[in-house]
Amino acid sequence: MWNIASNFPELLAARYQLGPIYGSEDICTLLYSLVRRERPEVVVELGTGMGVTTAWIAAAMKENGVGTLYTYDNGSHFQVPDVRNFLAVSPTGPIESLGRIAKQGTYEEFVLSLLDLCDVREHVVFRKTDIDLDNPTSLTADFEHKPIDLLFSDYMHSPDFVHNIVRAFLPRMASTSSIFIDSASSHVPSFLTLERMIECFNEQKIPKRIVQGMSESDVSITRQLLSESRFRLMHLMEKRDRAQNSTSWIRIEPVDTLPPVTSFFH
Repeated sequence: MWNIASNFPELLAARYQLGPIYGSEDICTLLYSLVRRERPEVVVELGTGMGVTTAWIAAAMKENGVGTLYTYDNGSHFQVPDVRNFLAVSPTGPIESLGRIAKQGTYEEFVLSLLDLCDVREHVVFRKTDIDLDNPTSLTADFEHKPIDLLFSDYMHSPDFVHNIVRAFLPRMASTSSIFIDSASSHVPSFLTLERMIECFNEQKIPKRIVQGMSESDVSITRQLLSESRFRLMHLMEKRDRAQNSTSWIRIEPVDTLPPVTSFFH
């Protein structure tokens, strides 16, 4: 049976050589551990970036023997000369071949080659596309009506974006699930937005800015979810002064006298 030791050198190289570009060298291992523990079937990643977090989540899924990661990015950052030049010379050791792809290849080739090097490609559906939160069905069509167990957003964190991502995906979240929004906790307007939003949810209220633009069906599903759930907000902060040094974690769980994991044993 495959386990992370089989491709640990490649995963570590990706973490330490590519992860710091977008600050994902630590969050990738946190999400790996969470996926291993909770065994989600559907994970959505908004902002594939260099594919580091993608590879680590997929590695956890491969060890679990279950799960698909749907990841989306238009690859615009891959065309930035400074990024392209860095990638052309930076990868060494087990991921050295990625440097050659960065010089001459496409963004899709780069991401898929990393997944192949880590031997986890079969657990990933990668789409090079714009992330259109005004039309979430353009993304959710990949997994039809399956609920999302974990959502990781790593490309924007403004208050408007926080509202948009919750509007688009809250009706599609599983009854026990998590939403991660990278960098939002250390951006004061987004921090305050999230604090107030979660307060409203636990009062079974949907903020006006979220309701606006929702379909009647999504409003109905969201109200049902709020009536049956409790929401917790955790701010995961790094003790480092850099642009991407926090992650907001929204945890959704059913209201019950027993923890949701008890159902796993029946």
